Amino acid sequence: GVLVLCFCVRDFLTFYVLFEVLGFPMFLLIGQYGPRPQRVNAAYKCFVYTFGGSAFILPVLVYLQFWLGSTEVFFLRGVQFTEYEQALFFGLCAVPFGVKIPVVPLHLWLPEAHVEAPTPISMLLAGLLLKTGGYAFIRFLLPVFPHGGYVWGPLLTGVGVFSVVVASLYALVQVDMKRMIAYASVAHMSVVLLGILTGTPEGSTGATYLMLAHGYTSAGLFAGIGVLYDRYHTRTVRYYGGLAGVMPVFGVAFFLLTLGNLSFPFTGGFTGEFMILAALGVSNLWVCFLAGATVFLSLCYSVWLFNRLFYGPVGHLRTHQELTPVEVGTLGWTTLWTVGLGFGGSFFVGSTQDCYEYVVGLVGR
Repeated sequence: GVLVLCFCVRDFLTFYVLFEVLGFPMFLLIGQYGPRPQRVNAAYKCFVYTFGGSAFILPVLVYLQFWLGSTEVFFLRGVQFTEYEQALFFGLCAVPFGVKIPVVPLHLWLPEAHVEAPTPISMLLAGLLLKTGGYAFIRFLLPVFPHGGYVWGPLLTGVGVFSVVVASLYALVQVDMKRMIAYASVAHMSVVLLGILTGTPEGSTGATYLMLAHGYTSAGLFAGIGVLYDRYHTRTVRYYGGLAGVMPVFGVAFFLLTLGNLSFPFTGGFTGEFMILAALGVSNLWVCFLAGATVFLSLCYSVWLFNRLFYGPVGHLRTHQELTPVEVGTLGWTTLWTVGLGFGGSFFVGSTQDCYEYVVGLVGR
């Protein structure tokens, strides 16, 4: 319920309160229900990063409320802030939202939280919670403090490119499947940030579409890893192999989700990343090329993971069980949307283009 409200409110102060409240249930759920003793440290790390970063927003909200009398976004859009105010406020607010996206080096809480959280919490974290940071950039920062985007844009673009490359390389060397998908999420969400920072309708639309697609794809992958962990009580890749012959239905679902993770054509990830890279190519070809490295690197670790799990000799784990009806429903739902979003790009762009042109028009005022 708090997450739904977080994406619906138009008041910056209310959004901040909901943004903070989200940290408490995540802290309790990870610390109480994680499968390993390290869950407590992961919960504290998540809590400290989230609330430490959010402290940067407080001075901005205090100024807006006591000097302007309102933090409602449509009121703030009409206020003529000075260039110094916009640069200062944008820079302060970018820190907590960068933590939540997250981008390197503000990402360290995410792999730990994913690894130690139970499967449903990992799905919620990847599918919805990470999107609050990107939503805040589109909804509040760029329309209200457009000059701040101009001032901090080059630095944040460099951070985004660095985050894409580093997170993808980290994903390549992981042996824990959950940690691999967690770093993949950091890379994909960093591409989202780059799309938002283009300041174009195409970039913002692509960023929103990629967030939507990533929510289903990453949640499905975490659900698939949870299926394996429930049966075999390990997430280490080397213990697996040959699952295609004993769990074929699971193999088909995981294959389609893997295609979505590597942004294969006719999946939602491809549509979102294509729009973002097209927008980046217009503004800066080098940034487009470096951000596009995520396509090749995600291909490497995604295909390696799938081949290691489903082909070759059967691993050390001998007792196999096909998906239960509940697991079929969960994986089937996320798989259906991963593929379906690959064919819904034109409808989505057509229905949201006016909105993003309005936002970008405000940014360029």
